[in-house]
Amino acid sequence: MWYALYIAAHLVLYFAVLRHLQAFRSERTIFLYHALSAIGVSLVVIGSLFVPGSDVDLVWVIGVIALHGIYSTTFLEIWSLAEGGYSLQIVEHIARANRLGQEPDAEALQAIGIAKQGNRLAGLVSIGLVRQEAGRVALTPLGRIMAWCFTSLAWLTNVQDGV
Repeated sequence: MWYALYIAAHLVLYFAVLRHLQAFRSERTIFLYHALSAIGVSLVVIGSLFVPGSDVDLVWVIGVIALHGIYSTTFLEIWSLAEGGYSLQIVEHIARANRLGQEPDAEALQAIGIAKQGNRLAGLVSIGLVRQEAGRVALTPLGRIMAWCFTSLAWLTNVQDGV
């Protein structure tokens, strides 16, 4: 029960206060808001396994962590869609060209893609997952850990390449 209240408070705090702050308009801050919450909840529920006399079992712990993952993933997806971003820029560009009876400008569309790639790469550099050297991109030690985590998750969930 406490978990449902925590999630509600987490969501209400964002909508009532945090979304009005400049820092919470960045993807990094929104991600950290959810990542730190997920880490905290995970530590609390895992720790509760070791509290003598608690009614907590492994199934409950996995369920709570999974629910937080669903909540955070859903929130981040909705936030990302609400931000619009590059996909909407492409759709707007094509719609504008259609309204004017013109062909979409391929160079302009390519520039949108290049900007997206540059911004994503800059974001990965700013959070320390990759570094750029001599025109190449390389994983940092933290980036290797994250890559291992995602590879492990893909293996655990039987995700297959090319599907």
